[in-house]
Amino acid sequence: MIADDEVDAAAGTLARAFARDPLGTHARGGEPWDEALEADMLRPGIVLARALGEVWCTPDLAAVACWRRPGAGRPTDEQRRAAGVDRLPPDLLRRRAERSEPAYEYVEGRRDALRVPPEHWYCTMVGVEGRRRREGLSSAVLAPVLARAAASGVPVFLDTFNPADPPFYTRNGFRCLEEDVEPGTGLPYWLFLR
Repeated sequence: MIADDEVDAAAGTLARAFARDPLGTHARGGEPWDEALEADMLRPGIVLARALGEVWCTPDLAAVACWRRPGAGRPTDEQRRAAGVDRLPPDLLRRRAERSEPAYEYVEGRRDALRVPPEHWYCTMVGVEGRRRREGLSSAVLAPVLARAAASGVPVFLDTFNPADPPFYTRNGFRCLEEDVEPGTGLPYWLFLR
C-alpha cells in the first residue's frame, strides 16, 4: 500500500498516465495539459482513496490503483475538504466539474440501473507510466484487492471512458456489463464487474 510520503509521486504517475484520457481531455476543455496542475487535481483522489479504501502502487510508483471499499459511499464534503479539494483553484475546479461530473453521474446511474450489488469494491483510478506499459504493472497493483474480493465473494466494479482499456480488464477477469455512449459528452464508456 502507498505510504504518506509517496502520495505526491503517485499523483504525478497518474497525471502522466491520464494525459490522453478521453474524459480528462474533455474536462480540460481545450486547456493545455500541465503535469503539475494535473497532479494537483488528482492528489485529492488519492487521499480520498486512502480514507475510503486503499491505494496500491509498485515499489517504484510506476503504477497506482485507487480503491473505494464496500460500503464507503461517496466522499462527504468534509472528506473532500480534508483531502485538499478546497485548495484547488476554484474557477478551474468549477469548469472541470461542469464538464466531467455529468458523465460520472450518468455512469453511476447506469451502474445502479444494472443492479450492481451495493456492497462492492470500486476501482476509482488505475494508471501506469507510459514507458512502463505492457509490463504487467496494472495487473500487479489491482491484484491485492481483486484477490481479497474474490476470496470474500465481494464484487468489484469499475468504469472507463478509454477505448484502450476494455481488453485489459477482460484479461483480468472482468466482464463488460455495458458499452455505450455517454449522451452529454458523446464519449464511449464501458462498465465492468468482476
